[in-house]
Amino acid sequence: MYTVNLQNVADSDDQIAIVRLAATKLLKTPYLDVGTFLKELSKPDLDELVGYCNALTMKIDTEGMLESLVLLGEMLAQAEGTPLNEPDVQRTANLMILLTFEDLYRKGVIEFDRSQATLFGALEDLNIARLK
Repeated sequence: MYTVNLQNVADSDDQIAIVRLAATKLLKTPYLDVGTFLKELSKPDLDELVGYCNALTMKIDTEGMLESLVLLGEMLAQAEGTPLNEPDVQRTANLMILLTFEDLYRKGVIEFDRSQATLFGALEDLNIARLK
């Protein structure tokens, strides 16, 4: 088992602002569900993260985009209260999907039940998003 050292992330000059801000927030609020995190994301931060998701989907990884999403996903998974064994591809994929859902929800394209959002398991089994 391991934990993400949130103080190191918050103090790092190597991380993007949203990751550092998330680490700082999680230091103050150790338990935070992913749905609340998504709801509280500012539009510019959401746009930046969704841009990373879109670039990675197109197999473009610049400026540590994947690393930032993996780290953010691990921090949020830790905040959900689940022990971490190693970085998990499924958690990162779920974070990318949830960020995309949040973006589409804010644009009025889909209905999205944030209260069921999680980084664990198969999101398709949860039926948390649907077209309007």
